[in-house]
Amino acid sequence: MGLAQEYWHLVILRMGIAAGEAACRPASCSLIADMFDSSTLGVANGIFSWGVYIGYGLTFLLGNYLGKEVEIFGFEGWRIAFVVGCLPGLIIAILLFFLEDPRKSIKPSPVLVGETNNCNYGTAAASNSKDQIKKNRAHDEKHKSRKRSQVLLRQEKSYFKTVLHSLMQPAMVLLFVATSVRHTAGYAWAYNTQNYLNEYYMNYNPGLWLALCSIFGGTFGVFAGGWLSDQLVKKWGLHSRLWLLSVTTIMAAPFAVGVLSIDPPGAFGFLMVYYFLAETWFAILFTVLVEIVPNEVRSVCIAIFLFLMNNVGGNLPVIVAPIADLYDLRFALYIIWAGFVAASGILFFISSLPLWKMHERMAEKT
Repeated sequence: MGLAQEYWHLVILRMGIAAGEAACRPASCSLIADMFDSSTLGVANGIFSWGVYIGYGLTFLLGNYLGKEVEIFGFEGWRIAFVVGCLPGLIIAILLFFLEDPRKSIKPSPVLVGETNNCNYGTAAASNSKDQIKKNRAHDEKHKSRKRSQVLLRQEKSYFKTVLHSLMQPAMVLLFVATSVRHTAGYAWAYNTQNYLNEYYMNYNPGLWLALCSIFGGTFGVFAGGWLSDQLVKKWGLHSRLWLLSVTTIMAAPFAVGVLSIDPPGAFGFLMVYYFLAETWFAILFTVLVEIVPNEVRSVCIAIFLFLMNNVGGNLPVIVAPIADLYDLRFALYIIWAGFVAASGILFFISSLPLWKMHERMAEKT
């Protein structure tokens, strides 16, 4: 992207980045779920999510400082932000080839029904006919192949049925709606942070403040959210993770309003607290997701969920522009950022109800 000469170059290359990094979250969440039990899963996902907020925060340093004042290998301006930003990824990608699977054990592959080494060649042996032996062997191989195909077909149908059932359960559907609204709010602010500050505070360089708020506020929030939800789930059950998420998200909305209502640098104090509260959602969300789907379909369910969530939440922020044209950017962010954050908090509580009901039914049985 740093070498791009046309706008369409950026579009195609950004799609390539998305395709490459898309495998990270589903595979990582599944791996983390295998390595940690429910009592520590929230913290593990929280620590893993630090990368999101550290990386996001560093972009403001690269864009506001490094990209304006430094030239490296002939790259300057916005191009250097892409070139320097990609270097850690290249190093980590190489190191990943030398890592072993940290899971202590690997589940054995299922034995296919109908496979056996005890083939009956009695008739062929009695006749001592090589042709008969070959015919019997070919018949057995054909029979085993047909049985293997039938078993694989049944397994494939069962697999997709499990995936569909997991994605269509009420808790998952409600979570999708809630996270799409929350994602829209987050992206509305992320896409327009620099635009907002440039429009209303043209002579103010917010790079350092934005980086600090994201790195410290975001990492603390996502870790605290994971840790607190781990404590709650021990006493109240899985649905309590979403209760916590609902409360912290609703509490974050007034601070989003404060960011838009107060001039810098005071606005960044509100932004720091907003990140403390609002960014609890990422760790909690993926912890809940891996706990409500079967292990064997965990990765694909997270991948599909992310695909749908990102396509809705990642594209809906385009409505900020027409609202800003009718009124102004600040008003649009009041609605789409602060308003949607508050709405998602309510929706997260609604998402907890099927899990709460399930927990109550299990408690009655025991």
